[in-house]
Amino acid sequence: MAWTAVSFDDAAKARIKAAADLECSHRLESYVLKSHDLGWCNVRAITPRDCIIFELDENKLFSSKGEKATVDDYIHFAFILKTNDLTGKKFVKNAVLNFNKNLYSIDKAKDFINLSFVDCPKSESKQGESVNTGVWLASLVDCLASEYGWGIDQILDTPIKILFLQMQQIYCRRLGKKNYIRNPITQIARASELRKAMSNA
Repeated sequence: MAWTAVSFDDAAKARIKAAADLECSHRLESYVLKSHDLGWCNVRAITPRDCIIFELDENKLFSSKGEKATVDDYIHFAFILKTNDLTGKKFVKNAVLNFNKNLYSIDKAKDFINLSFVDCPKSESKQGESVNTGVWLASLVDCLASEYGWGIDQILDTPIKILFLQMQQIYCRRLGKKNYIRNPITQIARASELRKAMSNA
């Protein structure tokens, strides 16, 4: 069997570049954005402390068991990360109304969670596996505390997106050529275009 190099056409290159640009934008925004509009609610960035709360409260959006999340899980998610001053029944009533009105409520919430964890070092960013706090929290705290001298509370209250990005930088500095910055969104786009090109060859 003869092997031939696969090349991308201009349209495929443009889609890969768009994915790379999106990945870059998400990373930059993680350092400056205070609020994220999910269409049915506004939320702040997820922190390690939030992940502990989600798992202790058995929110299925953050379960490693693959359980299907319920409306209650989405409302709990919105309540923990809310950016408004609504509380109690008033918040729940408003959140449920907006959740049911928006056709993309579930997709928006899941996309937000996946993007928060996509840079988790050594992770394939699979729903459930990546968000299992017991897998990464202790090593994250140890790494950042020893490298930067940060206290536990500071680490627990910093957006995980930022912490994961900093951990990647630490690994690159420590390991040199043995480690590299992962670009999972770009890699997925490139793999998708490669499959298309091979099927059309």
